[in-house]
Amino acid sequence: MAYCGVPTLTCVIMLLLLAALYAEVSSSIDDNGVLESEHINKRSVGDAGTLNAISRGLPGRNTNRGQTRTRRPPTSNNITRGPRTRPGSGSQVNARRPRPESGRRPRPESNNDGLPAGVNRQMLRRAAKIHNASTPFAARLFQIVANRPLSNIVISPLSVHTALTMTMLGAKGKTEKEMFATLGFKAAGLRNKMSHQAYKALLASLQNVNIKIKLSTANAVYVKPSIPLENSFRQGLVQWYNASFDSFQLDHPRGPENPINSWVSNVTSNKIQNLLPAGSITPLTALVLINAIYFKAPWAKPFTGVTRPGEFRSLADGVQMIDTMTTVNTYRYADHHNTEVIELLYEGDRLAMYILLPNASSNITSLQQKLTNSGRPGHNTIDPFFENLRPEYLRLFLPKFKIDNNAVNLNEPLKEMGIVEAFNDKKANFTGISSRGDLYINSVLHKAFIDVNENGTEAAAATAVIIGIRSALPRQTREVKVDRPFMFVIRDNVLKEILFLGAFVSSGQQ
Repeated sequence: MAYCGVPTLTCVIMLLLLAALYAEVSSSIDDNGVLESEHINKRSVGDAGTLNAISRGLPGRNTNRGQTRTRRPPTSNNITRGPRTRPGSGSQVNARRPRPESGRRPRPESNNDGLPAGVNRQMLRRAAKIHNASTPFAARLFQIVANRPLSNIVISPLSVHTALTMTMLGAKGKTEKEMFATLGFKAAGLRNKMSHQAYKALLASLQNVNIKIKLSTANAVYVKPSIPLENSFRQGLVQWYNASFDSFQLDHPRGPENPINSWVSNVTSNKIQNLLPAGSITPLTALVLINAIYFKAPWAKPFTGVTRPGEFRSLADGVQMIDTMTTVNTYRYADHHNTEVIELLYEGDRLAMYILLPNASSNITSLQQKLTNSGRPGHNTIDPFFENLRPEYLRLFLPKFKIDNNAVNLNEPLKEMGIVEAFNDKKANFTGISSRGDLYINSVLHKAFIDVNENGTEAAAATAVIIGIRSALPRQTREVKVDRPFMFVIRDNVLKEILFLGAFVSSGQQ
């Protein structure tokens, strides 16, 4: 027994040690997962902005940037602060074990990692890279487009950025380099192929927001039937952008633009009409790349007060009376950069509208300059406005508004931003689209719409990149009149044999 007992005890101890080691390894793996999550959240402002936007309101994630973990203060009639406060609400949420709460809003469907279904952490990291590229691009584009007597304006930088990135898939040489840098991918540390992979992740993540929110993007390419496309270009657009392909017909009875405009109208719930004016497509049009985006979402906290006319001090027309919505509720808020910032969450707490109101000592022009004065690709001037927001109990007055801009041509703004060669019909290199080598960007058209009311927001936008065919160089016409005696030769050009030789000197002779 003694002989048998010692090895048995030894085996038990070894098994216990192995079990402990296994538990330690498992704990290490879990800890690495947590550390990785913390590492993601502590990345640059751009990365954190995208990751927080995607993850906000999901179980196990605290996205109150800059908010320290302190004890919960006593209940007061004003605001509730502390680490258990869900951003933008007064609800108390435990980071690991949510407490039961009556009337609690449903969370988005999520996977075991606490992320929306179909989204993993690798996708989030890639999507964050797109944010680092597209947000500075958005600031620079708005700065140029709005750099005229300020009026109501809405654009979708994401739509423009997506359409141009799709086009970049077929660019080569200097054309590609200019587009790559201007779109912000170089400053974001992305390689060409990685930028398209990141877009695939971004577009996929946008499909998993909330059951009550409609958010959809669609991409399409309409091609002239006689234009042969490179297989790699076609396959890339399908693989990374889920693009559909069709052809346009110049002899369409309602014009070649009609089927394209109908497609755009359909995918934007009829909010974007006539993106392409009549005459946009000509015999020298090779293809049209289109992105469309549609968004409709209810507020997480609807405006429950009575909507009545209220004063609005406009820039040009003085005091106006505008239908103004009212509510009293807790919102995340900050007063910095001479600007009041209010976060209005949509259902599900992932998406939000931010109202940026210049202080009385400032004005909209100064705010616009601060918000968009990026100066160079990759320099993010927008995200700092969204930092360090705290829950505040607000009585909010917000005008109802609707903006439906006409289609705007972005050729000159994009050239000013750095995309120059792509618009040059003699220098553009889009041999990645077609080997024929005579393609260039003829025009980039963009149209957007937004409607904000008591219940929520509806918005849509579409961007069309029209790829043209370089026209043949005009030839000088030399006039030749055979009005005097001449000779003629009939010759075999292969055998060099002269079959007939003659002269014509007068119409009266036979």
